[in-house]
Amino acid sequence: MATTTEARPKRVPVGAARDILTVQGQDPNYVYRWVLDDPKRPGRLQRFKDGGYEVVTDTHEVGMNTVDRGKKLGSAITRPDGGSTLVLMRILK
Repeated sequence: MATTTEARPKRVPVGAARDILTVQGQDPNYVYRWVLDDPKRPGRLQRFKDGGYEVVTDTHEVGMNTVDRGKKLGSAITRPDGGSTLVLMRILK
């Protein structure tokens, strides 16, 4: 039987943990973080913006191929988190 070097997709075990918050294609000049936008704590995103963070609006891929991807809500990259929303933000290093 001949062996081939065909590229196969990476297999992920069914019971393995999946990283749903990984962000591919990050700019190495920035530090990224997910910020909780909680309606019970208004003004949180604005405090981060005042501190120098910006909302990420690029077309980054979020999460692994085997799980739900992040989506754009308006222009921000977001992930649902129960009754709140996680917003991807970044700041220059």
